[in-house]
Amino acid sequence: MLVVILASVAVAGAATPLYRRDYYLEHGEVRLTWYNVVEVATGFCFLLEFVVKIVADGFILAPNAYCLSFWNLMDFWVLATVLANVAMVLQNGPTNSRWVRALKAFRALRLINLWPTMRQTFYDVRPSLSIIRRRAWLREKLASAS
Repeated sequence: MLVVILASVAVAGAATPLYRRDYYLEHGEVRLTWYNVVEVATGFCFLLEFVVKIVADGFILAPNAYCLSFWNLMDFWVLATVLANVAMVLQNGPTNSRWVRALKAFRALRLINLWPTMRQTFYDVRPSLSIIRRRAWLREKLASAS
């Protein structure tokens, strides 16, 4: 799965909006471009992995159920964003919406689940994110009050 995740992240990084624009200008509006084919294939691999995990461990009620792990829930969110992207690509053809591009950023989150060091770093950084969020909220309140 590491290769599939890396391919998904690499394609999301390589097929930038400028690259897509230039590709469409050169080749016309083609629905199944190389990067769309890779996105569909990686989405299928992620879906297959999800199904295998559900069949092996159960979804909610089993002792090792898929929904009992935070990391599986994060993978599920990433899977949902990948499938939404694939559905938009297959339905609408060439798309360059900000919403679709924002969904692609979630693919890198799957890398956190693969390495224990990255997972520990995530746990270490997570408390500081709430402090940053509270300070930003306070700064915004003070700025709007003055």
